[in-house]
Amino acid sequence: MELSGVITRLALAGVLGSATHCLHYRRASARQLRRSAWIHSVLGRAFLDRGVRGHDLLSLLFLRLTLTLDVILETVNGRLPVIFGCSGNSVPQVLAYARAAGRAGADAVIAMAPARADVAMTMTMFRRLADAYDGPIVLQNAAQYAPLSSEQVATLVDEIPSIQYIKEERPPGPKHIAQVHALVGDKVKTIFGGYGGRFLPEELSRGANGCMPACELADVLATVQELWWAGDEAGARNLHNRLLPLLIRETWPFMRYMLKRRGVFTSLVERAPAGAEALDPGDEAEIDALLEAVTRDITAYPFLPR
Repeated sequence: MELSGVITRLALAGVLGSATHCLHYRRASARQLRRSAWIHSVLGRAFLDRGVRGHDLLSLLFLRLTLTLDVILETVNGRLPVIFGCSGNSVPQVLAYARAAGRAGADAVIAMAPARADVAMTMTMFRRLADAYDGPIVLQNAAQYAPLSSEQVATLVDEIPSIQYIKEERPPGPKHIAQVHALVGDKVKTIFGGYGGRFLPEELSRGANGCMPACELADVLATVQELWWAGDEAGARNLHNRLLPLLIRETWPFMRYMLKRRGVFTSLVERAPAGAEALDPGDEAEIDALLEAVTRDITAYPFLPR
């Protein structure tokens, strides 16, 4: 398996309702559980057709997502690689996620440092992760969670052969991608960018070969990637410029709204109030105006009327 291109994050723990709570999940009906998997597989079918290469499940609640992972793998049925997100609040939790991913048969895992970790703990975590999971690891290096230097990333890649991919998103992302690429570009299969694809063309020009955005516009980002691979840099940048005003608005309420507009979600119910990030009628009107610039580039799950 070699992953590149756009790997979309299907982060359902932030966009579903009470089924995301551990205690409630035990009482969730089979229909709710199947609906979670249906959301993944529906998006997967649409985005696979558009060049999106896999799923990165954002794991926020161990009970919920380890139960759901089996259903998702069964539903996807090999049509897409499934990467299980193992990031957690502690190293033991990360390792528990990784073991669950291995038992379920996930194709790879991705992890970043736990909150309040230091660099030494982060380095140790990745070494232990390789013992807990027998498969490819995506090292996610994010600024807010004990970020590793480019040299420390290179050290881990040299020590741990199963670190085959890197998601580099320390700001400024493109500069750090270039640094990591210079050190380990010939030792890993792919370096991915982050930040929702906001800097995708520049990241591609500096050593990345893909990104891991959220799911609501991943198919359009996949078209940007395809144009770049085809040698049409001007076309890729043009499409990205038209998409960027939407990408910079990304929040959980924005994701819910976009997925409902695309006919994937049937409700905007949220598990916790969005507060200041909640969309108001003015936000929705602006989103409608911005969508005009990319509507013709969307061939699957087109936007429905409000």
